[in-house]
Amino acid sequence: FMCGVVEGFYGRPWTAEQRIELFRRMSVMGLNTYLYAPKDDYKHRLFWREKYSDDESALLRTLIEEAEAHNVLFVYAISPGLDISFASEAEVTLLKNKLLQVQGLGCKAFALLFDDIDPVLCASDSEKFQSSANAQASITNIIYDVLDNPRFLFCPTEYCSNMAIPDVGCSPYLKTIGEKLNPNISIMWTGPKVVSHVISLESIKILNKILKRKVVIWDNIHANDYDPKRVFLGPFKGRSTHLIPHLGGVMTNPNCEFEANYIAMHSLATWWKSLDQSKDSDSISSGRATDSDSDSDYSSYDGRFFPPIHNFNHGEYNPDTALQQALTAWLPIFSQSKYPNRKVVPRSGTPPAMPMLPNHSIISQSPIPAVCTTKAVTKAVVSVKEDLNLAQSTINSELLERTLEKPPEPKKSAISVTYATRGQKARDLESEERLPGKPDVDMEENESKSEEMQTEGDANKTKPDQMDTEEMSEPLDAMQTDGEDSDVSMATANSSAPVTDVEEMSSSPGGADEKKNDESAEKAEKKISEDDYNPMKSDELENQTISFKDLLLLTECFYLPYEHGHTGKTMVQKFRWLKEKAVKLSESKNKNSEEYLDKTSLDPQALEWSEKALLFEGQCKGVNAVFNRICACPNRALLYELFPYLWDLKGMVTMLSSYVKWLGEFNPVLSSPSGPPHTYNWLGPDPEPWVFRGGLSGEFQRLLPISSSYDLFCQALPHTPQTSTYIVRPYLPSDESSVFDVCSSTWKDGVESSHSFENLKQLPADRLIGALLTLSPEYCFVVEDNEGVCGYLAATHNAKDFWRKYEIAYLPEMREKYSKPEAEDEMTEAEFTNSPPQKMIVDLHSTGDRYSYGSDLLASSHPAMMTLALTQTANPSVAKSMTVCLLSALKSHNASGIHVIVDSNSKHFQDLYLKLGFTKIPDLDTSEDITILGRVF
Repeated sequence: FMCGVVEGFYGRPWTAEQRIELFRRMSVMGLNTYLYAPKDDYKHRLFWREKYSDDESALLRTLIEEAEAHNVLFVYAISPGLDISFASEAEVTLLKNKLLQVQGLGCKAFALLFDDIDPVLCASDSEKFQSSANAQASITNIIYDVLDNPRFLFCPTEYCSNMAIPDVGCSPYLKTIGEKLNPNISIMWTGPKVVSHVISLESIKILNKILKRKVVIWDNIHANDYDPKRVFLGPFKGRSTHLIPHLGGVMTNPNCEFEANYIAMHSLATWWKSLDQSKDSDSISSGRATDSDSDSDYSSYDGRFFPPIHNFNHGEYNPDTALQQALTAWLPIFSQSKYPNRKVVPRSGTPPAMPMLPNHSIISQSPIPAVCTTKAVTKAVVSVKEDLNLAQSTINSELLERTLEKPPEPKKSAISVTYATRGQKARDLESEERLPGKPDVDMEENESKSEEMQTEGDANKTKPDQMDTEEMSEPLDAMQTDGEDSDVSMATANSSAPVTDVEEMSSSPGGADEKKNDESAEKAEKKISEDDYNPMKSDELENQTISFKDLLLLTECFYLPYEHGHTGKTMVQKFRWLKEKAVKLSESKNKNSEEYLDKTSLDPQALEWSEKALLFEGQCKGVNAVFNRICACPNRALLYELFPYLWDLKGMVTMLSSYVKWLGEFNPVLSSPSGPPHTYNWLGPDPEPWVFRGGLSGEFQRLLPISSSYDLFCQALPHTPQTSTYIVRPYLPSDESSVFDVCSSTWKDGVESSHSFENLKQLPADRLIGALLTLSPEYCFVVEDNEGVCGYLAATHNAKDFWRKYEIAYLPEMREKYSKPEAEDEMTEAEFTNSPPQKMIVDLHSTGDRYSYGSDLLASSHPAMMTLALTQTANPSVAKSMTVCLLSALKSHNASGIHVIVDSNSKHFQDLYLKLGFTKIPDLDTSEDITILGRVF
């Protein structure tokens, strides 16, 4: 029985060092077969005719010898199907010579792969062979004989049920392969689909009869090459051990990231070893999935697509137990001091839309911004000062409802980590002093000038060279792995699953502030408490360890293609519930009742919403805390491969948290956001998992009101993994002076200069920002760094109404505050230009229509208005995260367009808004001094 790993994905192949480590891990786990078939090794597929050079041959020989030393069968696979001429003797000879060369290096097993090719024969081949099946079987038999009948595998063009024409039972191709191919050659099969949710015993029995042999499963359940924003850390699942007597083997084709495959390999080995061989296989009932719930585990899918498989008959194998065992074995690896030995090219990001073909390649793009929430606390739908102790006890009681079977005690699982971000302690102390009614959000961004986080490793190890993480074009290398990743773009559809009542959901760990303690990791794993998943102060994090439950939360957020883990599912369900209930509470609210704000007369539904929001925020904190601890682990090689996915998920999770806090701080949504209904009829009854792109991170993006504004979710990764943070939160009245300071220091095209306003420092802000903060505070946000407020974004839902209120309610006070210059008429244009304060004061006293630039078209297409500013110390990329928060709030009030007024001479602000997706609005009657930019969302 062949049980092991296929390196058969599209993207960067693994390095020789990683393959040697793979063999070592396989030997420990009990896996026995490795199939070498990286699609991006050009001598494996594209230039299959070329022999290996002396250096490449030496490397390949080393790999074969290392595999043999670890009792792993090395299977060399080649894919000539793209352009081979089956009728050409010269082509057949080239294939023979190539494989004979590899055999001379010590290889004892081979595979011919004809997957993902055009099955239509060329004219010369059609004259000699009746069909592609005849041609493939013929050349495979020839090669099998030339190599003296080694262990041999064959991958057909119709390698899953969905590709069989017309179906498995009636496919002429499969029937011909079964009859013509040498019976000693094993045939590979992926199941009912390319990425199979479930592989049933009955389907394998039927297939074996057609192919006249036991098939070998090429399992893509953990493959992630079709989506650059997904990685799969869940256990081997959906395959019963009852299949084993009817199979020739099972080979997993796992994640592109080598270090992310420990659980996939370990759980596969557990599955194989769990079969009780003493049982009569004929007496075992078929392992068919049973539906106990009408809704899919993957909440964005229509319920009819992927039935949950938690009641699936796995035979003697238990996926949950296997996951616990794998996590326990994986935990010590995080403490190993290890560094990446190659250029890091992140796969994570939002690629451009492409046809949904499973094996086409595109260049991976930049990822979305990362966000983190480190401060408490979410307000109710209405403004209420709640008792935090009561709320926390609610969290604690809900956490205790979910118990976890204690895993085996791991060896050396404690991992010391360091968190070295400046000012964190001061910020956390400030967090503790905040009132419950002041929600805020942390926004993790790449801080260009931040200090690199230091991890204490082995003192005797030489410090590695600085890693180059920028994507660059490099030639493909046959046996090395520095090529760029190759990904398949997935179409994104908005979620349409119904809202699930949170009362019916069990909660996952998260919620309370984590306390520093001296317990060992073993003791910590015995206890499930509210302290496990929360952001920590820097002095506490220094001695904190990565625990079993940290890894469990990690895997539950990056589970499997067709289902989220427990944490992911509950977070999606809770956010849906919060958003839906906020709409209903807003619609039922008596806006004329002052008693509505009286705590003693609150609707119980509002209090329930607040409690659920606190629970959701606790889960968001849990994700952030795990992110911070993993970012500080000594195993940098593992971290670098997981970091892009963690960065994406953290950003999306806390953007949701920001949106929930906005709903709690201000009036919730007035009505449900409008938009065209989404249907999935075009998908067919059983689509592949790449149809819904992004995994849990993509699910969260689709839950935000502005899910289609993809450009705002794309940002570059930090050059090195880091946990320094910016905090984006709703504006509070106490922020006014800080916002005014930012405005006065950046009014001159973003350059920090306030010398012209020595006696009138508030004047630049009083012109517009002060009015927005006064008349439209619900659409104002600030961003903080370690030193305090370093930026703001202020907006209004309707600019036309705002300017009318500006004239009536705001300007009179400003005109009284700033007296009109007596010598205004005598001042020349040059004097106005050289005296910005005088010019601004004159503008305040002007009587012209402030909305004169507008038109009926602008009022209907871009009714909202915004302005933002960041100090020079702030990372410009944080502007995108602020814009996501604002546009989500505006979209909740049914706004779909926004504009900004920019000084025509301000290159800095024009460039900034253009990067945020704004474009110049044509056909507006404006003066030459201003430019109107806008965008829809």
